[in-house]
Amino acid sequence: MSIATNWLPDLVSAVIEKEKAGDVDAGRLQAKLCSMDLVERAVRPVGIKYLLRKRGLPIIPNTRRTPAAPCPLEMLRALDECAGMWFTANGELQST
Repeated sequence: MSIATNWLPDLVSAVIEKEKAGDVDAGRLQAKLCSMDLVERAVRPVGIKYLLRKRGLPIIPNTRRTPAAPCPLEMLRALDECAGMWFTANGELQST
């Protein structure tokens, strides 16, 4: 879940704390984060920047790669679908 830590550090921290506290729901939340990581790996780093912009951060999709390869539309849809597990359209974390 290392990639999710880049754009959802607050959520990853909360899942870790739930696990430490013995919360039985921590495993389910961890599984969702791992699923999101798999999707993000396909379009890293552009995908992470895309998701950070969705959370309202002023980030542009430029990378060290010149020119930056555009993220395919189907990958953006996959990112949006998985991201919907965690935050609302305005970038706020939703309760799970």
